[in-house]
Amino acid sequence: MYPDKKSFSCTRCEYRAEYSNGIINFNTEKNTSSGDYSPDDLRILYNAEASHFWFLARKKYILSLFNKHVSKNMSIIEIGAGTGDVSRMLIDNGYDVSAGELYTEGLEFARSYGLKKLYCFDLRKPPFMDHFDAVGLFDVLEHIEDDTDALINIRKVLKPGGTLVMTVPAYKWLWHEGDVKAGHKRRYTRKGLNNILKKAGYRVHESKYFFSILLPLLFMRKLISIDTDNSTDTGEIEPVNPVINNILYRLLLIENSVFQKAPLPFGGSISIVAEKI
Repeated sequence: MYPDKKSFSCTRCEYRAEYSNGIINFNTEKNTSSGDYSPDDLRILYNAEASHFWFLARKKYILSLFNKHVSKNMSIIEIGAGTGDVSRMLIDNGYDVSAGELYTEGLEFARSYGLKKLYCFDLRKPPFMDHFDAVGLFDVLEHIEDDTDALINIRKVLKPGGTLVMTVPAYKWLWHEGDVKAGHKRRYTRKGLNNILKKAGYRVHESKYFFSILLPLLFMRKLISIDTDNSTDTGEIEPVNPVINNILYRLLLIENSVFQKAPLPFGGSISIVAEKI
C-alpha cells in the first residue's frame, strides 16, 4: 500500500491520502485533534519511554501477549501508536507492524526509530476496511469519549476473525488529577470492559488485571493529588528516583513471569485479547 508518489488513492476504498517524509496522511484537515490530547505531550512520552519502569515493564507484558496470541505472519497495526515505541519493540521481535497515529508529530518520532509503515488518521474515520489481522491498542481507549464507537471502528479495520490486543488503566476509585491532565475519560473494570467489547462485536478470549504491585502506589498518588495541585503531574509519566525505578521495574517483571498463566484478581491495569465476530 505504500506509494511512490506524493498522493494516492487506496484501491480498496474511497480514501485519498498525501505521502510526505515517509508518512501516509489520511487527515485532510490540518491540526486534527481528538480534543483531549496535545501533540506537545508526545515529547514528554518520548523522553519517558526509554527509562521509566512503567513503560519498560508494559512493553515486556505486551510482548508476552503477542507471543501467546498473535502469529508473526499476521499483518498488524498499532492504533494510537504515539511515538512508535511499542511498535518498534514488536518489529524488533519479528512482528510485521504498521504504526497508526492521529498526530504526524508522533509518527515523526516513529520514523526516527526506523519504522517504515506510518499512517496518520483519525480513528473516528478509519481509512481501512477488513485490512489487518491484528490491532494493538495500548492505553488509548480511555482517551476517547465514545469508547464503544471506537471499538466498532477498530472492528472495521480488522479482517474477519481478526485479533484485538489492548490495555487500559483500571478502577474508577484510582481516578486522580493525573488522569485529568493526561486526557483520560475513564478507568475500567475487567467486567465492564468485557461487556463493552461484546456490545461492539467481539468475543473476549483473555481478560486480565496486571501490575498489581502498583496498586498501593497508585492509591497513595490519588490521596496526595486530593490535597495538592502539582502542575508537573503528568499522569503515568512521573519522575522516579533511579534506584526505585529499577526496583519497581524488576518487581513488575517478576510479577509478569509468576502470574503469566494464573490471572490476578486485581491490578493497576487491564489487558484484553478479543476476536472480531
